[in-house]
Amino acid sequence: MSAPRRCTPATSTPKSSSVSTASRSARQTAADARDPLEIGCSRLSKFLVPDSLQGGRARMPADGSPQAAAKAGKTYYLPKGLHARLKAAWWATREHPTLSAVVASVFEAESARREREFNDGQPLPLVAAPLGPRARGVDGESHTYYLPLTVHERFVSSWVGTRAEQPAAASVSALAAELLAAEADRLEQQFNDGQTFPPAPPRARGVDPTAARRQGEIMSEIWQQRRSEK
Repeated sequence: MSAPRRCTPATSTPKSSSVSTASRSARQTAADARDPLEIGCSRLSKFLVPDSLQGGRARMPADGSPQAAAKAGKTYYLPKGLHARLKAAWWATREHPTLSAVVASVFEAESARREREFNDGQPLPLVAAPLGPRARGVDGESHTYYLPLTVHERFVSSWVGTRAEQPAAASVSALAAELLAAEADRLEQQFNDGQTFPPAPPRARGVDPTAARRQGEIMSEIWQQRRSEK
């Protein structure tokens, strides 16, 4: 089991009036893709956390409850417009709490299908592989999704382990594009008569219930510690 993630105090940087619009836009794009827990930790760091909380850090609950799977941002190269189309379909239907959860669900289902068809239902050996560029001649763009590491690793391994067994996508990103396009198709057919949904709000993010619960537990522990020191 991996060690629990903890909030670390944020450090402030002087603001400069000469920061370009492009730089601000790039930072905002990166901020929009952040893990909800990281966002929560950043906000919590504005409070004074006593040094007695494990070296100045808020401890995660130690009540034996299951730890959430470690997540990381993984970037895939998709045809232009696919991310916006999938996001619009997710926002209108909300079958999953976040867009990244949609992506994780799609990848898990495909990994399981390949394991059933080509490896007697057993997990394929874990291997690493470049995510790869978009298909040649396709106008594309990169997008980052926060996924459980186990989901991403299993997805990559299922692609590598079955490339010789079927007409294979050219790269992990190419396979991701096929699957996410199919998911957008499914949502549009099922909920919108096959039509694309109106665009989702630019800052539509959803709420990861696991991350929200962990954030609440951290804040509760901080305030309990404060009350005990009064």
